[in-house]
Order: sequence, then C-alpha cells, then structure tokens
Amino acid sequence: MLLVFPLLLAVSYGNVKLCLKCICYKKALIQPLYTVGCSHLGLQDTFPNLEQWPEYGQQEETRMAVNFDWNDIQHLKKFPHIPGIVSLSLQHNKITKIAGNAFVELDNLKVLDLSYNQLTGNLKTLHIVQC
Repeated sequence: MLLVFPLLLAVSYGNVKLCLKCICYKKALIQPLYTVGCSHLGLQDTFPNLEQWPEYGQQEETRMAVNFDWNDIQHLKKFPHIPGIVSLSLQHNKITKIAGNAFVELDNLKVLDLSYNQLTGNLKTLHIVQC
C-alpha cells in the first residue's frame, strides 16, 4: 500500500504517461486492438501532450479504443496527433466547452461519444462522418 500512495501522487501532477495512470491493454486479434481505460480517475484533461501517449498509438496500423468516462473534464482541449484512436468515449464528464480543433488530429476516429455531459446547442448532436 505504501508503494501505491506515492504513485498516485506522482501521476496526479505534471507530464505523466497515460499508461501509468490508466489501464492500457492489447487484445490480440487479426489486427491488434488496444484499449485504454481512463474511467473514474478524477481526470481534468485527456493527456494533451503527445509524449504522454504510448508510441503504438502514433502508428497508422494501430487501432485504439479510448475511454475517459466518469471523470471531471470540463474543457475538452485539442488531442495530439494519435492516428490509432478509432473510438473515443467521454461520457459522464462535466464538459461544457470543446476546442474547435479538438479532434482534428485524430485521423481515424470513427466513434465519438459525448453523452451525459453539460453541452448545449448543436454540440449535443455532433457526429463524426467518414468521407
């Protein structure tokens, strides 16, 4: 228990690697699918620095499902260039504001879930359309 407490303090501040704070898991399928579980951690951001994300997420052939549900995110900032993210869930946060370029660098994003937030206007019906 003494080892866990300092780790929790260390990952709460600064430029922490995503997989030290969240649960990163690889499923061996025909094409690898990585899941990143960052639920129920009291997070206020989504790891905005590229150096915080695992290197495999930056590879075009990677597929990642990322979950930031049930956190304290209020302002959704721009995600770094992570072409591996195909699914992103941000349910049950406190999001009231989304940067206009928040998802621009997520080249392969196909599923985005912003339900159960505090969004108003047209943001409630935001859809990702693959052209």
